[in-house]
Amino acid sequence: MAAQVAQIDATRCSGCGRCISACALQLFAFQTQNWKKISVMQNVDQCSGCGECVARCAIGAVKLHQKPVDECIIPNGVTTTPNDQLRR
Repeated sequence: MAAQVAQIDATRCSGCGRCISACALQLFAFQTQNWKKISVMQNVDQCSGCGECVARCAIGAVKLHQKPVDECIIPNGVTTTPNDQLRR
């Protein structure tokens, strides 16, 4: 699981498609929002955090962000959520 994932700022995206061609996992696609073509990310959970899309974006609309921690593994091997840890 990647520690960072790509995130697109839709307000900055020009719809050039460079991130789409850069992604080896094919996680990006075009979408039309308010009559403007932009790139969107599908299946964010599959992002490897490689940063190829970030490197290809000429206007800085794609950035790597820290992936939120949904689950934690504690030493006894039990998988819990962060809220479970707070209750103990």
